Amino acid sequence: VYENARDVIDLQVSKKLLNNRLELKLAYGDILNQKVTFYENIDSKRTYNKKTDRIFSQFTPGSNITFGLTYDFLP
Repeated sequence: VYENARDVIDLQVSKKLLNNRLELKLAYGDILNQKVTFYENIDSKRTYNKKTDRIFSQFTPGSNITFGLTYDFLP
C-alpha cells in the first residue's frame, strides 16, 4: 500500500505588540485540502495510475486554523 503524493501549503503570520512583549499568531494549515489516497500498486511503475491501481483508502483531512497569543512577563 502506497500513499499518493499531494501538495500541502501552510501559512503563518505573526505580529509583535507592546514593546515586543505580546505576540499574536495566526496559522492556516493545509490550505489546498487535497484528498489523501492510499493505493495498491498493481503495475511495476512507481507512480499512481488511475486506470490500473486499486484505491485502498481515500479521504479529505480538512484544513485547520490556529490562533495563538503569547505574553512575556519578564522584561
